[in-house]
Amino acid sequence: MSTYSDMVDDLLGRGIRPMPTLHHFSHPSWWEEKGGFADERNLVDFLSYSERVFDALSDRVEVWCTINEPTVFSAMGYTLGQFPPGRRNIILTLRVMKNMMRAHSMVYKRLKERAPECKLGIAKNVTLFDPANRWSPIDWPVSRLLEWLWNGAWRRAITRGSMLGSRIPDAKGSLDFVGLNYYTHFITGLFLPTSTEELSFTKRENEVGTEFGYPMYAEGMRRAIDFVSELEVPIEITENGVADSDDSLRPVHLMRHLWVISEAIKDGRDVISYHHWSLMDNFEWAEGYKMRFGLYHVDFETQERTLRPSGEIYRDVIKSSSKM
Repeated sequence: MSTYSDMVDDLLGRGIRPMPTLHHFSHPSWWEEKGGFADERNLVDFLSYSERVFDALSDRVEVWCTINEPTVFSAMGYTLGQFPPGRRNIILTLRVMKNMMRAHSMVYKRLKERAPECKLGIAKNVTLFDPANRWSPIDWPVSRLLEWLWNGAWRRAITRGSMLGSRIPDAKGSLDFVGLNYYTHFITGLFLPTSTEELSFTKRENEVGTEFGYPMYAEGMRRAIDFVSELEVPIEITENGVADSDDSLRPVHLMRHLWVISEAIKDGRDVISYHHWSLMDNFEWAEGYKMRFGLYHVDFETQERTLRPSGEIYRDVIKSSSKM
């Protein structure tokens, strides 16, 4: 914990507000051997861990993210098998989704009891699903089903305290803010992939593809903002970016998405912050170091960091903006 404590102090010293995330795709191997999030009995361990981190940092940290992208973790780890533990079982996927919501609810309730002034939320990946053929009687139901499983069921837990046929009463209202991670939309049809090897991203005419494969769809940011606005809590854009090794697309991608966000704010949407993904090139769980998301290029041999032109553009936007 001393490392994270030092990081918090350094960030505060630079005028940067820290937002610790208690779970971002990784946890101890011993806990996974017990079943991890697939076993509801293990959630007390996650609660205990969360309290320990909170005790160490809450004297300096006000804003907390309990879980990053619970739907991504569930689907990639238990449906597509590309994240640990590498399972392919839809029943387990749904169980993990519900247990992650239970874990969030437990942590929210306990930490708010201890420090009512703290702010807690979830970082939710909102991927949009659109029919490949707008006139197809098959593609529409498929896209709506996926939209519900990926986004709607999660929101229902927060608004009504129920999720995928199970009651999770403490989930209702368990957000002080919502973290929105937005990247793209997914064009869907009858064929549903069972692994990332089978996964392909269809693009509409005139859409630009990214190195990750999915299309740039800045308009979808507004749809995603409108979707989470139904929760009636402040919105923090906790992730938004593009894999672009030569930095040819990122400047346009960045400015288009920032424009969409600015228009949403003008229309009354309560967007209070934007966090670009990412500050520097990072490790992606399924793709390794191949996908370069950073405003800073990282030489992974020497660890040298070099600011890309898109980083200079973003720096200028920040300097000239009083809103974000």
